[in-house]
Amino acid sequence: METVERLKAQPQELSTPNAEDAAVSRRRFLVVGTMAGLSAGFLFEPSSVFAGQQPRSAFIYGRNLPDEARLDPVYSLTRSRFAPLLGDQFSVVAEEDGNGGKIRLNLVEINDLKQLSNAGQARSRDEERDKELSFSLLFFGPQDTPLSQQTCAFKHGALGQFKVLIVPVGSDIHGRYYEVVFNRSIE
Repeated sequence: METVERLKAQPQELSTPNAEDAAVSRRRFLVVGTMAGLSAGFLFEPSSVFAGQQPRSAFIYGRNLPDEARLDPVYSLTRSRFAPLLGDQFSVVAEEDGNGGKIRLNLVEINDLKQLSNAGQARSRDEERDKELSFSLLFFGPQDTPLSQQTCAFKHGALGQFKVLIVPVGSDIHGRYYEVVFNRSIE
């Protein structure tokens, strides 16, 4: 016990041969730390280093899309545009199934797409934007006119005409169910 007390009372020495040479001034520490931080910024996200640049979470959907894509009616379709149409009928033209005519489908559900991070956990970064741009629609149609998975032309008075991929997802004694997915999540 006495030896421990004696060791605590003695001044501690650095393991370098010359302790004064190893000392770092506050100014030197700040300069080196700043340079290291700037270097890391250039390696991982150069735009985040410069003032006035928007962070990744402020990404505006479609900013880098060609003009032709922005003119497509599907570009303007968001969850909030479909929400008031829940329960409405849509005219659908399916050319691949040989029907050639119009089929009426009812919009019965609007569902969120679960966004996952690389770690597999639900992410919370800008959830409202993701919810607005990434969703699925469930339609219900007649039993006697089945549709296969294909791109169909949809028409509704409030939305106009647009083409999307429709996928059959099930049926019951009353009719058939089809899903349309909009997944425009931004990583």
